[in-house]
Amino acid sequence: MAYNTRPALLPDRPLRVALVGAGHWHAPYYAEALRKSGSELVGLTDADPATAARRGQELQIKTYDGAATVIEETRPDLIYAFAPHRDMTALVQELLDLGAPFVIEKPTGLDWRPLAAAAAKARELGAWAGVDLVARTHQLVARLRALGESGALGRVHNFFYRLFAGDPQRYVAWGVPWMLEPERAGAGCLYNFGPHVVDAFQWLTREPVIEVRCHLRHLHGLKIADYAHLTCLTPSGAVGNLEVGYICPGDFYERGLTLASDRLYVSSPNLDAGTLRWRDGRSEEVSAGDSGGDFWLAYVRDVERRLRAGEPPIATLDDMARTLRVLNAAEESARSGRPVRLE
Repeated sequence: MAYNTRPALLPDRPLRVALVGAGHWHAPYYAEALRKSGSELVGLTDADPATAARRGQELQIKTYDGAATVIEETRPDLIYAFAPHRDMTALVQELLDLGAPFVIEKPTGLDWRPLAAAAAKARELGAWAGVDLVARTHQLVARLRALGESGALGRVHNFFYRLFAGDPQRYVAWGVPWMLEPERAGAGCLYNFGPHVVDAFQWLTREPVIEVRCHLRHLHGLKIADYAHLTCLTPSGAVGNLEVGYICPGDFYERGLTLASDRLYVSSPNLDAGTLRWRDGRSEEVSAGDSGGDFWLAYVRDVERRLRAGEPPIATLDDMARTLRVLNAAEESARSGRPVRLE
């Protein structure tokens, strides 16, 4: 299929978007955010026809039989892609072959090596291929990244980020029971929430993780892990203490971040609003910005802006492959009971 994988200036009209793998529980959130942003949802598909039909009715979007069909018949400007974790890298390969610009869910696979190969292929093709590592578009995180790039953040000493949610049985209620199957979802919360915390640590320190130690727990007696604690080290000695889990009661959800450097101390209850306290006595308050803390909306706006400007996605397949490598090492550490070095 002749399709522009490296779009230049898009027409001055609403972005035409299709959803592939729309049975994923995040698809409705993206559909709502895309409509808020002014995009036109032109079609959806899912590997299960019954799921596609149900989701199409819920979201009032026309359904199609497979990624190739929805792309051929609707000619979208962009694909939002989803799949069970085990199947994500294969979906990346399919979308690269079809040639449509896309963003795909994390963790984008369960093994970093085939994902790294797909990332290399994307670079060779000049494909516009992003991954929804949405923490990067939170206001506070974006501010800290800018400070790091200017040198004003200083040397990071330690970083803490927790991301907790409710009972994992909610995934069954949401129509994605595969999330409780290690063969398809990997080590539970480590692969579902872990990409956000590991990527944020590497993105803000602007360094790779070179050593990781991980502990996994099973609060609910399931085969998947529902709590993970990672200790990560970078070449400069920055320490990341990262926690994720399905450990809150009911639908309760909690996030929080702190960062200490030789220049300042940062605390945030939600990654959008927060306080920067400089060691010279200054302080700065960061607000949630015009998205009002709606990180789905902030992310889809960022995607559209970059796509229209011909800029690369804020997070690429290469970024996700680096993060997935850390998660693979973390799982190995949890099995062995020892830290794992990444050479």
